[in-house]
Order: sequence, then structure tokens, then C-alpha cells
Amino acid sequence: MIQDKTQKEIEQIVLKWGQINSDDFKSYCTRKHLVDCLNTLIQDKNHQTPYLLSIADNPQTEHLQIEWGTYDSPFGEAFIANSNRGLVSLHFLNPDDTEQNSLNVLTQHWPCATIDHNPATVKRLGQQLFSTRKTSHSIFVYVAANPFQVRVWQTLSTLAAGHLISYGQLAALCGQPGAARAVGNALACNPIGWVIPCHRVIHSNGQIGQYRWDTHRKMAMHIWEYSHFRNSSKFI
Repeated sequence: MIQDKTQKEIEQIVLKWGQINSDDFKSYCTRKHLVDCLNTLIQDKNHQTPYLLSIADNPQTEHLQIEWGTYDSPFGEAFIANSNRGLVSLHFLNPDDTEQNSLNVLTQHWPCATIDHNPATVKRLGQQLFSTRKTSHSIFVYVAANPFQVRVWQTLSTLAAGHLISYGQLAALCGQPGAARAVGNALACNPIGWVIPCHRVIHSNGQIGQYRWDTHRKMAMHIWEYSHFRNSSKFI
């Protein structure tokens, strides 16, 4: 696991995932840089969200057609599952969260679905999801969620790639000032990593905060997005 590695090994991993040089790494990883990103937050309600969110009424009884596979993303191997209704799972693998574990969770969550392994389809989808090129094609996402989770995820979609927001700022934008902890809980339940960009939410003091798929991966995602998309017309 990344947590068991030395600081130097962690730096090399983030440099690889973030695809930057050592000088930029030192600049982007400072608390000052992260706070500056928060202080320049601009919510763009006209920002074209890359995903369209649909809510499953009861995953336990839905007869979906699901295709799954793994993809070598810029941030390590990702488990991706897509259905005839939209993307149902995207998370990052590690020694404690293997491909088989991910498949077991998928099967338990959608017990009535037909689930097939389709590496070719997932590879094409992965290339789309992690592309640095601007696209007009939205990604359909199909998840089970309560109303507050939906509000948090949809509000977060107005934040463009390369920008950051604090838990408190996101709570206020959701109409629930003071509900930073509840926002954190909603983000922790996000089943679609990267696409629903919970990695863009940090603490107001500039600390990167927790991330379901490792805090170092979260930092690498910010570095990658900042270097590719900040002050750019591109988006993910």
C-alpha cells in the first residue's frame, strides 16, 4: 500500500501520476498553493458537466446489462463497470481492493444484473474518461443515492477541472451551510471516482483531506488537472 512507502517513494508515485517535474511538484504540494486555489474559487453554473446523473430506485431488483474490466489510468489501475443505463462503478485498485473484490461488490450491489467481462469496451471508455481533449459527449452515470448525496454530487459538477473547493464551501453551495461533515460523508459514498470529482474537495486550511482511494492519489489528480486544465478551455 502507498501508506507503507517512504516519503521519497510517495513523491515518485505522485510525480509519475501527476506527470510533472520535481519543481512543479514542490510548488503544487504546498498548503499555500492549495489555499490559493480555494480563494480563487469561481462557481460556473453554466459549466458543461461531463456527466449526466440518473438515480436507480432499487439496485437489488434491476435487470441491468453490465460490462466491466480494468483500465491502466494515469493514476493506477482502475476498475470500471458500465451498463445500458450508464456508468455504475469506477474505482482504483490497490492490494486491499483487488479486481476480484471489486467484482464481488458489483455483483452484490446489482444481484439481478447480467455482468460480463469486456476489456475492449472498458478500454475505449477509459480512454474517453481520462482524455485531456475537450469533448462535447456527456458521460451517463447510473447510481443509487439519497437526495442529499445527489445534491452534493450535482453541485460539485459545476466545479471545473483544476479547481478546488472546501467541504464548507460545497455545503454552502448545496444550501446547507455548516454541513461540511455531511458533505464529507456524501463524498465518501461516491461509487464513481474521478468522473464525480470528489478529489476536488479539500479542507479550508489547505490540507488535502481524506480520499477513498488514497490521499496521495488525490493529490496526484489535483496536480494532473491543474497542469492540464487550469486557465484552459478544456475540461473533463
